[in-house]
Amino acid sequence: MATVRDLGDLRGVVLSRRPKSPNVVASGAPLTTPGGHCWSLGGEVRGPEDVRRMVRERVAQGADVVKVMASGGVFTPGTDTAGTQFTDEELAAAVDEAHAHGLPVTAHAHAHAAIWQALRAGVDGIEHCTSVTASGAYVDDELAEALAASGVAVCLTLGSDPAVVVPPEVIAMAARAGLSQAILQQGVARLRRAAYTIVRVGSGLVLTRMCWSWRVIRSLTSPRCGGRWRCI
Repeated sequence: MATVRDLGDLRGVVLSRRPKSPNVVASGAPLTTPGGHCWSLGGEVRGPEDVRRMVRERVAQGADVVKVMASGGVFTPGTDTAGTQFTDEELAAAVDEAHAHGLPVTAHAHAHAAIWQALRAGVDGIEHCTSVTASGAYVDDELAEALAASGVAVCLTLGSDPAVVVPPEVIAMAARAGLSQAILQQGVARLRRAAYTIVRVGSGLVLTRMCWSWRVIRSLTSPRCGGRWRCI
């Protein structure tokens, strides 16, 4: 593995201790709402001006990318994976301030509504992109086409590797958030069938023993899929 991204830094520890190398692309603590997903990492903000201040703080810390928690997440009790966390104005402020300093923005977005909000704000990347709603998770054709048209990079949550034993409590947390192995794989299958729509796609790893399968990535880039998917 030549280059890694760290998008879940605890109060800037990675930024302060990483070697001076281009091989670690780091965000510092992600921006989130008060009590929002991963609030304990130290990135709570409220209002557009506070968002801009926190982005400038990341710039001063030497971040390579700004991460925003556009939706709730599985591992933060009380947050909503099917809903947005920021207002449109707050998310737009994050993108505007980061771009003014030459930094890209990537958005953690499980919620269908959060993915659309992130696209409208002009983010450069979307993490997970599971498109969760109150009635289930589904990436519809309209959203797939919008992702392709935007040129945004999508880091998919593909499911757990069959070789990894996922702790039952992790499976239970994901299920409460509307996510399961079957739902994630169905989403990948839908995207695979729509592979002629060019969406820049990658895969990520959440370091909680919940590992995403590279077997799926290989299947997406196989000749049977037209070779139209590229991992970035």
